[in-house]
Amino acid sequence: MRKYLVLTQAVFVVGLIFLVPQLPLSAQTNPETQRLYTFIDQVIYNSWGIYYNIGPEETTKDKWPDYSDETLSELNDLFGYALATLQSDFNYNALDYQGKLTYRIFDRYAKQEMLFYEYRLNAYAIDQWNGRHTYLPSYLINFHRIESYFDAAAYITRLEKFGDVFDQVIESCESRRLFGCIPPKSIFPAILETARNVIKGYPIDPDSSEFNALYADFKRKVDAAPITAAQKDGLMVQVEGVLMEDVKPAYDRLISYIEGLEKLAPTTHGVGAMPNGKAYYRMMLEHRTSTDLTPNQVHKLGRQNVRRIRGEMKQIMKQVGFPSNNLRDFFTFFRTDKRFYLKTNNHGRKKYLKLANRYLDGMWAKTDEMFTIFPLSELIVKRVEAYKEKTTLRAWYSPGSADGVRPGAYYLNLYDMNDQPLYELEALSYHEGVPGHHFQVSLANEKDYGTYLRPEGSGTTAYVEGWALYTEKMTKEFGFYQDPYSDFGRLSMEMLRACRLVVDTGIHTKGWSRQRAIDYIMKHTPETLDNVTAEVDRYAILTAQATAYMVGKLKIEEIRSKVEAKLGERFDIRAFHDELLTHGPLPLYFLEDVMEDWSDSILSGMTLHARPPLMIPLREVPQWVIELRRIKKDDLNELY
Repeated sequence: MRKYLVLTQAVFVVGLIFLVPQLPLSAQTNPETQRLYTFIDQVIYNSWGIYYNIGPEETTKDKWPDYSDETLSELNDLFGYALATLQSDFNYNALDYQGKLTYRIFDRYAKQEMLFYEYRLNAYAIDQWNGRHTYLPSYLINFHRIESYFDAAAYITRLEKFGDVFDQVIESCESRRLFGCIPPKSIFPAILETARNVIKGYPIDPDSSEFNALYADFKRKVDAAPITAAQKDGLMVQVEGVLMEDVKPAYDRLISYIEGLEKLAPTTHGVGAMPNGKAYYRMMLEHRTSTDLTPNQVHKLGRQNVRRIRGEMKQIMKQVGFPSNNLRDFFTFFRTDKRFYLKTNNHGRKKYLKLANRYLDGMWAKTDEMFTIFPLSELIVKRVEAYKEKTTLRAWYSPGSADGVRPGAYYLNLYDMNDQPLYELEALSYHEGVPGHHFQVSLANEKDYGTYLRPEGSGTTAYVEGWALYTEKMTKEFGFYQDPYSDFGRLSMEMLRACRLVVDTGIHTKGWSRQRAIDYIMKHTPETLDNVTAEVDRYAILTAQATAYMVGKLKIEEIRSKVEAKLGERFDIRAFHDELLTHGPLPLYFLEDVMEDWSDSILSGMTLHARPPLMIPLREVPQWVIELRRIKKDDLNELY
């Protein structure tokens, strides 16, 4: 076991010393709060150092995280030490308001990290969405910058290490197989197809007329970098060799193992059948929702909201004069009428992206009616990379960098345009882009909370996804969804989130089969069978994640209703939204306390706290900290 010794400005971890950069805290921050922030950052930096197996003077640019069980054990020891130190060495009552909030957040964060270790064998080591087989190439393509010869060499070094990462994945899969944790059989074809796609194209296939995705990305970045022609030529020779001699064998080895594991995979879904499965699901449900709701309560909440939304859908059916009063007929109309779909060709795809940008432009123009604070980061709309579009989600948001160099990206999967109905595009764009994920995540990343814990968030899925779902409906108050079919699309997406409460708990705690889950969603939404099938396979893998959206949205609406009633004419929607986003991502029970304190302060005329200032320029922080913030334990930190 490693031993940890905390000094004033450093953490010593058996030969590892990480100095903590001094952040310019608010003048109101008291000494005890400053001491707390320094301690938390010490713990976080050391967790990153363990996870990436580096010292303070090393770079992460040519490394991948260490996924071994030994690393997880070391992290568990660190957080056990940190929790004991937090509770014994800090005076909670001496902290200022933000300090107390941060104390509570870190206390929960450390406890959750230890629970993740306790239940580590219940978590799948590979899946169709977040497996290392897709994460490694995605990270290189989307995040690895090449601005020098060193950067290019680091890219090649990372390619050389694919095999080491995949060996750890295989080792983790084996330990979980022996425990009784194997992903359901239905998700294996998607894993294998994506893995095989990564090693298609030249030079891995010398006869291919198309470049391999990694080769094309490397060539494009090297061509644009300030590197001599001779160096570029040498780098291209190197990367060809590494792709054929390191990357392809690594994928071949992983694919062979996954093919064997598929033969042992269960046909049933749900973690409830595993050892400790029911306890694991309850733990993950609390982590995802940050509430004390039981699986049965979540299931019931879902059914209640399904009934509510069905009633609202019928109102739109009457509004447009639909000839039948059967909602299923209305769903069939949306699934089959050609007006709601663009053709699966370049013209259709370009038009879809253009429409998405148009919705966002219209929203940007009215955000000053909803907020007084705005993100600095830009937002771009991008098509999902071709090598993974057939087997991945229909849309997601990927955050930009805190330094503003990399913009936030709203990804759209345009593989089959029949899976991207036009009537849902307006709500989808508000959810993933503005004022949904891009607004919330960018504002959090651009603020200085005194500690790097706050903008990252932990166990805040319900806040993050709840906010995005809340904005889908909230924007209707400001004149959006003028087209009733688009408004129905909003309800269709909300209905899917309500169904998730029913289906996720059904799969993991009530023994629902995959087919029963698919049938339930098909009955209550106009989603296509392909989309619904992908949704259900996602719920089986991302344990309890699907419950966070509706639980978070309902809690935010409940908080708003209470604050409106309390403040009456003094309620300002812009101030409410500002305050909701000012503190970064919060567990829901902390968010409820913060908003109650804020509304009380308005009534009393007292100043509750100073808002966190803009993030300090990253150039003032050591380079290794910048790199570690770019490559977080959450991997891409993509939001759905």
